[in-house]
Formats: sequence, C-alpha cells, structure tokens
Amino acid sequence: MTHPARYAIWSVDWEDNDGQDYAGTRFAQVCRPMQELLAELAGGKVTWFAKVDWTSDITDHDGLDRVAGAIVAGGGEIGLHTHLFSWEPYWRERGWRRGLRILRERWGVEATSYSSGMGNYIESDTAALASLGFAGGRLLYPGLKHDFKEWFAKPYAGLAGMDLLESPMGSRAGYVDAADCRRYAAAPTIINFPQARLPEYATNPDNQFQLTIGVNTEANTDRLIAHAASQSRFVHAYCHPYDMMDAEARLTPEAARRARHLAQRLRAEGYTFVTVAEAAKAFGEVGEL
Repeated sequence: MTHPARYAIWSVDWEDNDGQDYAGTRFAQVCRPMQELLAELAGGKVTWFAKVDWTSDITDHDGLDRVAGAIVAGGGEIGLHTHLFSWEPYWRERGWRRGLRILRERWGVEATSYSSGMGNYIESDTAALASLGFAGGRLLYPGLKHDFKEWFAKPYAGLAGMDLLESPMGSRAGYVDAADCRRYAAAPTIINFPQARLPEYATNPDNQFQLTIGVNTEANTDRLIAHAASQSRFVHAYCHPYDMMDAEARLTPEAARRARHLAQRLRAEGYTFVTVAEAAKAFGEVGEL
C-alpha cells in the first residue's frame, strides 16, 4: 500500500531582537552553529525568514552573508520576515518591497516565501503578497485576544493582525482555528502553512502547545507531531536564534537535543523535509493539506 507523501517544514524567524541582542559579528557567531545543526538534521531543507524591516535589518550584521550563502548552498531557502506597525496597505507593501530589494541587492536572494510577525497579518496582505511574487509562507497565527486600549498605549502600537477586544478594526483579523492545523489562507498563488499546534492552544495560548523547540519538551513534541500527522500531510515547526542559544552565543545542549528529537520524530512519522517554496509547489500538486 502506498501512503500519501508527507512534508515537514522547518523554518527560522531569523531576527536579532531588533538589534538589541548581538553586536558586531556576534550575530553571525550565534547563527552559524545553529545553521549547521539544522542543516544536518533536515538535510539542508530549512527556510530562514530574514527579518528586514524598518525596525531592524539582519543583513547589516558582518559575516551573516556567509551564513546566508551556506544556507542556499546546502539546499535551504531564505525568505522574508517583517514586523510592520501600520494597518495601511500602502506602507505594508512599501515595507515588503524594501525587504525584497535589500535581500536581492545584498545577498543575491529572490525571496518567494514570507513569514509575518506574530499578530502581524491582516486579510488584505494575502493578495498583496501574491502580487509581489510570494508563493507560500506562515501568515496566520492562533487567535490571541488583547485589549486594544492596552495595545494603543504601547509606543510601538503593534496592532496589525491581533484579535483585539472591542477593537475599531473589528474582532477578527485573519487568525486560524487553533484546534485545526488544516486551516490556511487562500488566494490562488499563496499558501499558508501555520505551525502545528494542539487543541489546548484554543483555550490556553501557551507556546508549549505550538511546535517550536524553544519550549517544547520531547513528550509534547511527540503529541504535537502525532496530532498534526492525524490531520495533515504538511507539518510546520519553527524557532528563533534566541531559542537555541545562551547569553554567550553558544548553542545549548538542551536545544540541540530537542532539535534532534524533533527531526527523528518527524522522520519516524514518514515526513520528508522540504523548504517552504518546495512545500508550496507540492501543495499545488496534491491540492490539499
């Protein structure tokens, strides 16, 4: 009996905490061992979403271009990651165009995959991203509710995409059902692969119920993968550099162990690692999550 193909996406929101965490060449020192480990575990098939926006630009870090070159040479992918603090489509598109241009001019990368910042997606984004040539990514996050007055009081007012209680923007902004990993954004030319999550996330939005090695125990990782495998032929795990490093820019043994366990469990469930671009192509061929 032939079983349907299963695809595992491992992505990194490649950000430096808005330039606060790592100075000079230290960010490249942080990312190099992580890149080497994930490439080993996923056969190179890792998508690194480079954060390039008006708040921070990781391409400014010395030496990171060599890490980017190793990612691409090993079969991985570099996409675009932004946190945009405006609802206006005009400014959002300008931000994406700027990010695409910087990746192209500095690293020679033509990004076709996109990761929104947490709570940073609005419904009009999908068509706009598709018009810029994006084919796939992680756009939507599970529903989180925040008081809009509290968010407006913050200096950065990072409202886009949040489920805001009593918000003048409306109560929904494109989130998926936390209990169902099959939900996805639908415009003809861009497909969203949300990270895997357990049903508990619907009532307790804690990171331990999402598939990220930052906080998941091995037991929870097993539950997450089993749940995703029961629903979908695609599963998406993600992390950040700071999830795997200590304050001295060293890969922590615990993070490495969790990463190895995640890779082993995905392979045991019959998943093949692919980049986001490859997953989008596969989705076009199979026509279902």
